[in-house]
Amino acid sequence: MGGVSILAQPARFESKILDPLKLEDFARICPRPLVFTNGVYDLLHRGHVSLLDAAAQQGRCLILALNSDDSVRRLGKGADRPINTLGDRMEVAAALASVDHVTWFLEFDTKWCKALIHIARGLKVATTAGSVARVW
Repeated sequence: MGGVSILAQPARFESKILDPLKLEDFARICPRPLVFTNGVYDLLHRGHVSLLDAAAQQGRCLILALNSDDSVRRLGKGADRPINTLGDRMEVAAALASVDHVTWFLEFDTKWCKALIHIARGLKVATTAGSVARVW
């Protein structure tokens, strides 16, 4: 192999990570229906991947938004949380076949909700309870 590392190039799934500032523009070109869900996804387990797969089956494009590390700490999940950094959580989630794109947020605040309202036509939201409902 001549000393060339197979890890020298970025992983293919890294292109699935979206800057939240570009989410609204990106969502305009996503195939509809667009499915959106969010959460911490720190210690990824079967329940998480089952929810994401079920959500993905409700539309043609699944966007997963992850809580920032600071927002995870504010949720009161423990002083040692998150165990995995936001960067690591995004890459693991992006590597899942059921997730089309991953982004993040600091707070689920008014600005974030306004961005979702702008992209809401054809949007479905997957809840942590596993149900999927059309909104707006």
